[in-house]
Amino acid sequence: MNESKVRKTKVLLGAALVAGLLALDGYAQQGSAPPASPTPKPAIAAPKPATPPPAPANPEPPDKVVLKVGDRSVTVGDLDYFVSSLPQQSQQAAKSAGKQALGENYATGLALEQQALADHLDQDPDFQRQLEFTRMQGLAKAEVQKLYGEITVSQDEISKYYAAHPDEFETVEVRRIVVRSKPGSSNPPAAGGDADAVKARLETIRKELAAGKDPAEISKEFKDAGEGFIDLKTQSARMAQLGPEWRDTVSKMKEGEVSEAHTVPDGAVALQVVKRSTLDLKAANNEIDQKVKNERLQARIEDLKKKAVVCMDGAYCTPAGTAPPPTVPKAAVGGVPGGGASAGVIGGIIGGVIGAAAPPPPPYPKAATPKRIRVGGTVEQARLVSQTKPEYPPLAKTARIQGTVKLEAVIDKDGTIEDLKVLSGHPLLVEAALDAVQHWRYQPTVLNGDPVEVVTEVDVNFSFDQPAPAPPPAPTTAAK
Repeated sequence: MNESKVRKTKVLLGAALVAGLLALDGYAQQGSAPPASPTPKPAIAAPKPATPPPAPANPEPPDKVVLKVGDRSVTVGDLDYFVSSLPQQSQQAAKSAGKQALGENYATGLALEQQALADHLDQDPDFQRQLEFTRMQGLAKAEVQKLYGEITVSQDEISKYYAAHPDEFETVEVRRIVVRSKPGSSNPPAAGGDADAVKARLETIRKELAAGKDPAEISKEFKDAGEGFIDLKTQSARMAQLGPEWRDTVSKMKEGEVSEAHTVPDGAVALQVVKRSTLDLKAANNEIDQKVKNERLQARIEDLKKKAVVCMDGAYCTPAGTAPPPTVPKAAVGGVPGGGASAGVIGGIIGGVIGAAAPPPPPYPKAATPKRIRVGGTVEQARLVSQTKPEYPPLAKTARIQGTVKLEAVIDKDGTIEDLKVLSGHPLLVEAALDAVQHWRYQPTVLNGDPVEVVTEVDVNFSFDQPAPAPPPAPTTAAK
């Protein structure tokens, strides 16, 4: 390994420590956002590319030594490389604080590193494990980037994909109409009470839109977003990206038509189809190229896993507190001969004694409020009250990579993001989408008077020509 690589390795190994020192020393006060709870990242996400700092008017030579700590020399190139390896927000904080503060914090990190080596903390088993895990992550991301760069898709393959998947490029422009139930009312609205009032108001709005009334005038009828709203700026979405609760409905609607009301936990939602269109091949070219590359990348990764002979302990994967599957006899009296786990013992021995009277049925259980419910993405995003715009990854922007990252989000009872899982999306866009969505906030969901967690799907769009979304609530976020 040459001297340059050794220097970069040392810089990266100390990056986490110095970044922590930057935060503790007041960098966060310079305008960077507070750290959020860690959100699991996909194991195969491509590494977030470093953003090179803008070149000053009179750049210093990269090999110029500007800092010494003991026998360690730090050059301009070392500090520039370190700053460029930080997350985007930390880069801005470091630049705002100035070179003096950066140098002092970097020196603090090196002094602590030297003392840790003198104390032989590098031999600590936990540190060795952490170091090995960091190495594994870095190499895995580098390999993903290498594999992706080797994949090519011909124009003929793109044309064939477009012809074989016409539904994927059908686009619909919609306007949402949301009417909320009264605060403190049952959730969802009780039949005959708020439910009737909510649906009646939505029906009135449907008739007004059908008669050609200006949506801006209808919008004035709502006191605030807590009472309801109507989109003044229409939202564009692919039919394939609509949630299943809307896809079938919207597919049968004509332009200008307004759907029936869909009941949601705190009111009702309807959609007006404003315009239908289909993305042409030229416009879809880049998207198809990325999608096919991503599919081939996933296939290569799966092939690598097969070659690596992955084995997983089944008992280890069983959730804690889950009882093992019961052992079922091959035949049970009155049951299914040759039973087993797949056949079951329906109608088997009741009460443990053949011919004994069956015990009385248990009392009908009181309906319990579930701890977690699943809500369609289009519906849940009407409850979005705060959304962070994603940073467009520089490498993806340079490579002209666009597309949608689809995430499954678990929203906590207080409306914050508890967990995120990647469902689909380009590897170079995934991490930026996760970084943004983990800061989103929703109105808490209440069911039968109790707060509940919500599972929903979130689409994060990355596009060069798509305008930024209107202030929340909005169904998707576009990055620039």
